[in-house]
Amino acid sequence: MLLITLTTTTAILVLKQVSGAGPANGQNKQTFTSLCALVLAAQLENPKVETPQTAQTALTTAKHISTLLKHGGDVVALAKQLKNNAALEKEHFPATCKTEHAEPCKQAATWLNNLSEAEKAKLLAATEDNRGFKQQINETVEALKDLGTPGGELKVTKPSGDVATKLREAVYGAPGPIPADPTVTVTTDRETSCGKADPAPGAMAAKSIVGTIVCLCATDSGDSTSNKGCYDSPTDEQNFGNGRQTVANWNNILGACKKLHPNHERIGYGLVAPAVAALHRELYATKGSGGNKNGILGAIDGTGAGSCTGEHGRTNGACAMFKTTADNIQEPTWMIKARAALEEIAKTQDAKSATTVTAGEAAALNATLTTLLNLNKLTALKEQPTKPTPTGDANAVEATKQHEEADKDCKTKEKDTECTEPCTWEGGDAKTGKHCKLNTTAVNNQAAKAEKNGATGGATSTGCARHGTDKAKCENDKTGDKQICAWRKGKEGEDDKDKDKEMCRSSSFLIKKKLSPSMAAVFVGMVAF
Repeated sequence: MLLITLTTTTAILVLKQVSGAGPANGQNKQTFTSLCALVLAAQLENPKVETPQTAQTALTTAKHISTLLKHGGDVVALAKQLKNNAALEKEHFPATCKTEHAEPCKQAATWLNNLSEAEKAKLLAATEDNRGFKQQINETVEALKDLGTPGGELKVTKPSGDVATKLREAVYGAPGPIPADPTVTVTTDRETSCGKADPAPGAMAAKSIVGTIVCLCATDSGDSTSNKGCYDSPTDEQNFGNGRQTVANWNNILGACKKLHPNHERIGYGLVAPAVAALHRELYATKGSGGNKNGILGAIDGTGAGSCTGEHGRTNGACAMFKTTADNIQEPTWMIKARAALEEIAKTQDAKSATTVTAGEAAALNATLTTLLNLNKLTALKEQPTKPTPTGDANAVEATKQHEEADKDCKTKEKDTECTEPCTWEGGDAKTGKHCKLNTTAVNNQAAKAEKNGATGGATSTGCARHGTDKAKCENDKTGDKQICAWRKGKEGEDDKDKDKEMCRSSSFLIKKKLSPSMAAVFVGMVAF
């Protein structure tokens, strides 16, 4: 009876030694932090390489301007047609905008209709240019088009790999959507699943990051105290029975990960590279008091000669082992997949960098295009012909004004000797009085003469100037008794540099001011009427 009692007591003592306490002081927190980075990165969608909106707009603009330069007036005509009838059938499109050109023309015409009048004017000026701007604009447009695809995106090689799928396989051990309650496959027990002393790597730990986290962080029914190796609060008890098991309270583990990486959403895939590097370093680092144990993730007690039982004591640990022999480390499957995901992330970053560079080229070409269009329009404005000499109503107004001035001037003369052309004395034999009136016949003759001189290239003042220095001929130039020319100094209002010099000048008030041929014609018509 005594022997039986002793045997039972001994058995109890052995059980207590096997079920030692797990880590209680955050021994695995550093490793857990790196593993958490990969868990959170796996929640992200695949990174996108997108063409900036400004570049898309520039490419679209280039495409439509190219069509406009090729089809010119037909696109402009189509724009007017579509404005009146958006459902216009293609068979009614202008001649060069049919068959394979119909759709590009329609797109360009619709785009043109949505522009401001100022922008339209610039583009129409470019289509009509014959000074070289059109060629430069077209070359710039074609260079801009070469940067893009038919779909309006920048021509950049995008990676075909699936970052999200690779990361999720690394974390959860299988492809597919992210599970709400991840599972692990236990082989026999915790020690076998997480790794025994050389050379038996843990199959569960090797398959997934979730499996490795369970090995480092979970409490099991054999622990005398809860595992606090990964984060401050004790972990829940995990079932290590043989077969597929649900991870206990995964949301608590996920919450602890987010506390360790509060900016994970902003950093995104930037978490992956440093995490993989840190885990790789730890895998090949030596552990144990003798400094001769490696291939282990997580803490191990003493010399590290034991296994990953979950106990932190007696050379064991809450850890994961990956050695197949004393000299060979077999990297876990999840680490290989995480590294493959990292390669795809690098390709994506390269594509994003290429997109940024190409977008910069597009912006520069677009700026050049804008400058050329503005310069072409500005130059076109400068080269517009000068306005012709006013005709019609403007000349009529000026002629009427001169007629009124002449009539008023005649009426101020109250002596017959002062009433000279273009005035006429209507007082008969009277020598004085208000009998001086405007001689419309004389005015008509002078205006017609001015028109004739202008038409043949002569100046309006050449009538009296033809007498030169012959004073007698000058003074004898008359119409009846009325003096046409006079030998005199210049008067105010005459366009003459030698105003103080006596010479043959017109005695007519109206000829003081030079009449253009067009003005003379109006004056003739007015006085005749």
